[in-house]
Order: sequence, then structure tokens, then C-alpha cells
Amino acid sequence: MKNYNFFSFWKSIFLFLKHRFKITKIVWENDSVFSLYISGSNLDKLHIKAGQFMIFRFLVFGLWHRLYPLSVSLLPNQGEFRITIKQVGVFTKKMSCLPVGTRVLVFGPLGQIKSLSLISHKILLIAGGVAIAPARTLYQKFLQAGKDVILIYTSRQEGDFIFKSELDQLAFAYHSQIRYIPSAEVDHINIDKIKSLTPDFLEREIYLYGPLSMVESISLNLQQAGLPNQKINIEKF
Repeated sequence: MKNYNFFSFWKSIFLFLKHRFKITKIVWENDSVFSLYISGSNLDKLHIKAGQFMIFRFLVFGLWHRLYPLSVSLLPNQGEFRITIKQVGVFTKKMSCLPVGTRVLVFGPLGQIKSLSLISHKILLIAGGVAIAPARTLYQKFLQAGKDVILIYTSRQEGDFIFKSELDQLAFAYHSQIRYIPSAEVDHINIDKIKSLTPDFLEREIYLYGPLSMVESISLNLQQAGLPNQKINIEKF
């Protein structure tokens, strides 16, 4: 796996001895998405930043030999952090059944995040499906930094939205706007929809989190509408 080698393995052992990661609870966010809460000591020294991911190895039979790059959906707080996973196959199904107390090897955090000083004051954050996981941490980070943020969150149907209570609380606390878009065509938010929801989108820096087809389509539409490529930040899932 890219970003993981012999050194990475020993680094994950070192981090485990330092932090003693283990699963504290599993929460189902909807019918197909679940979150793992992972505890550890001195998590402030792990230096996880909003929008980053880490590589996980779960120390149980059937999973210990595999590596999983997963995004953090809640930064360390009161001795634990959260990762969120969509159940799409045999191994993610096994992950959803991990017992509380399972030990975890972690490598990271990974992913380069721009300094807040280099990010525009006005931001449009667009997330599709389970990609709201890293987008949720960025949304909070931008709001806490005093940015003017609009979040467009799309999912296939109303019941698929996750973290809605958390997001709504953040929006209320910081006077932000969230547009929830339930749509069977989650991969195809067109430019007309963006214009109607965010008339000043050309003045904003854009962050796109979602399936490959979704983020590439939106990015192309935004560029054709006149937004400079350097104002578009893409994270593909």
C-alpha cells in the first residue's frame, strides 16, 4: 500500500506502545455506515488535523493482516477519536462486528492540509455520501477559525445523512448554512444547482469530498463556469 512500508509498520508499533489504541464503541450512523470510537492515552500528541486520514490494522483474526486507510470524522476529544466506514464488502462487515476492546495499530496521520492563513475567508464545502466524514472535521475547523462556510451535503436519500445533529449544532453555533440534498444522482450535482444554492460560489474557495465521478464532474463544471483551478480542492473517495 502506498504510504506504508517496513518503517511504517515499526512506527505503528511505536505509536501503539505510546498510545495503546483500542476500540471503545461501535455506533451505526445509518443502515450501511458505522463509526468506530478509538481510545488512547495522550492523543493530543498524535497531532491529527482536520481532513486527515490514518492507516489502521485491527488486531483480530481475519483482519490483522490487512491495512485500512480511513478518515477521521471526529478529532481527539476526551481521550478518543472517531473513524467512519461504509459497509461495502466482507472485510468492512467484519469491522462492523469488532468487539469492544480490540487493539488497533495506527500509522499516521497522513494527508497534507493547507494552512488556514492560505485559505480564503469564504468557503464552499461540498460532500457526498460517507465522504462527509473528513469534511465534517474541516467544516468545524473552518467555522472555529471564523471562516464564512456554506456546506452542501448530498446523499442518495433522506435517511442516509449522517452526523446531521452534529452538523446542525455547528451551523447554529457559528451562524453557518447547510444545504442537505437527497438525490438518487448523488454523483451529479450540476452547476445550476450550485448557483441556486450558493449564488456567490465564484467568490469562494471550493472543497470537494466524494466519489470520483462526483468530484471530477463538479470540478469541471466549476472551471467551465469561471472558477480558477487553484481555488478547487479535491478529495476522492
